[in-house]
Amino acid sequence: MNELIDKKIGNEVDGAIISDLFNGYVFKITGGFDEDGFAMKNGILTQGRKKILLTKGCKNFRFKNGYHRTGVRKRKLVRGCIVSHSIKVLHLKITKTGASTIPGNFNLITYNSYSYSILNFLFILQIKANFIDKIIRFLLVFEIQN
Repeated sequence: MNELIDKKIGNEVDGAIISDLFNGYVFKITGGFDEDGFAMKNGILTQGRKKILLTKGCKNFRFKNGYHRTGVRKRKLVRGCIVSHSIKVLHLKITKTGASTIPGNFNLITYNSYSYSILNFLFILQIKANFIDKIIRFLLVFEIQN
């Protein structure tokens, strides 16, 4: 996974770096979170955290009561857009699919003309929580370990 260090949001990464299951796949880095839950923000060219001034319409600005006035700004702490060792969750988007399909929870089920992942489908049908864990163990084929 050290090949992902120093990549920025928007860079494309070969899937073989992550696991042998993803040979031929190309992923695009779309964001992530560090160990304390601070989100990565595109345009902040550091690996560390930085306090920035956000306005209404910015990506990490949460609309709450009292912020509906014009010109309201808020200073928030965000993580830079460069991947470092402190990033614990990295969001990837598939831009090119490989020869084989990805096994596991990525299969979609069509129900009432909507597409759902297997996990969301089980919650829609209101299957009890103790049975969901047993079903998911059979559905998941692989687990990426550190």
